[in-house]
Amino acid sequence: MNRRNWIKTSALTTGGLLLSDYLIANKLSKQPITPGLVKADFGKDFKWGVAQASYQTEGAWNLDGKGESVWDRFSHTKGKIERGETGDVATDFYHKYKNDIQLVKNMNFGIFRFSLSWSRIFPKGIGEINPLGVQYYHNVIDECLTLGIEPWVTIFHWDTPQVLEEQGGWTNRKM
Repeated sequence: MNRRNWIKTSALTTGGLLLSDYLIANKLSKQPITPGLVKADFGKDFKWGVAQASYQTEGAWNLDGKGESVWDRFSHTKGKIERGETGDVATDFYHKYKNDIQLVKNMNFGIFRFSLSWSRIFPKGIGEINPLGVQYYHNVIDECLTLGIEPWVTIFHWDTPQVLEEQGGWTNRKM
């Protein structure tokens, strides 16, 4: 399947495609990016946006009541990451979300897809909700709306709370 057909198929089957997906497709493609490709080639219903994942950008791994995720544990385990890097700070989106969302607006993107850190909302995986975690995501959504950006939320992006992983993770039927 060529790039143009992949893009059309993805847009039709998912109701849209984010720019990051398009860039990944081009990077993986052995063909050069088509000269002269313009926004209009994607159709008027194509949704342009940018995306991020909580562990990869938020940082604040142990602030405001957030529980440990599988990625926190993995990256803190000696020898698992070549240079010992972690997402402890990442790009510090947790503290800089207003500036970062303003950058999305400045780049003229109308959609911002972000994931929720399960362990930020439910530090123990289930049970008591962390009000500071919920408030943080309310603030991110409010900032998007204030700037006229449509927030798209990914509920789960591979950051299971560590406490649930220790109970078998997705192999545990209670999950």
